[in-house]
Parts: sequence; structure tokens; C-alpha cells
Amino acid sequence: EVTAETMLSEMARVTRPEGRVSVVIRAVDIPRIVNAPLPEELKLHVETDPKFTPRAATTGCADASLYRKFVGAGLEDVQIFPQFITYREPGRIDQLARVIEANLDLGDRKVWCQAVETAKGDGTFFIAVPMHCAIGKVSNEGM
Repeated sequence: EVTAETMLSEMARVTRPEGRVSVVIRAVDIPRIVNAPLPEELKLHVETDPKFTPRAATTGCADASLYRKFVGAGLEDVQIFPQFITYREPGRIDQLARVIEANLDLGDRKVWCQAVETAKGDGTFFIAVPMHCAIGKVSNEGM
């Protein structure tokens, strides 16, 4: 986590005029998508609880403020496109599932583990993590 304005200013400074600056960062203000057969209340909890994704530094840009910061840095033709990265393969998805599991109480943990095994068993388990993405152009005069 960095000071976003400083980061963007430095990225723009070292980019040639008409060059592009781009940032892709996990989004802490958009719910993730967890595809597992969970009760509605538990599903909402695992998709939106901020403890499951460490919060960005107060000076960071892991939320929609990224787009204002691009414009504030003097970048032009700013393209804004929130995206999701979908994990299905063993490894990262297992790590994400363990983080979610570790933050649940004992009763919810049992329901979570059962739902994950069910979804894995039928080949439909995934976790989609939201990302904020932006591209901006350095002005013709440079920065």
C-alpha cells in the first residue's frame, strides 16, 4: 500500500508524453463472488466482510477513488473498468477459501466447508475477486 497520489505522479513523470499509465488493484469496495451453495445470510457475509480482504491504506487506491486520483494526477482520456479475477484452480482458491474459513465462527465454518466440498465435487466452485482498473494518457506536454 502506497500513497496513491505520489505513486500516480511518479508513474506519470517517468512515462513519455502520450504514453499510458495503468493500475490494476484489488477492490475493497466491491463484493467478491463466491459460488458455493450457502445460506443467503452466510453468502452475503463471505462476499462482503472486509476482514476477508485486508483494507487498503487510507492513502491508497483500492476503491473507486482510484478513478478520481487518475484525473487529479493530470492523466487524460482515463479509461475506467472494474473487473473480476476468477479463481478455480487449486492453490489460490484454496488460500482464499482458508482465509474466509478462518474468519467464520464454528457453526458457519462447518456450513462453509460443506458448501465448498459440494461445489468442488460438482465442479462449480469459484471465487471471483474484484479489481479496480484504470488507464490514463500522459499529456502531450508530459508531466
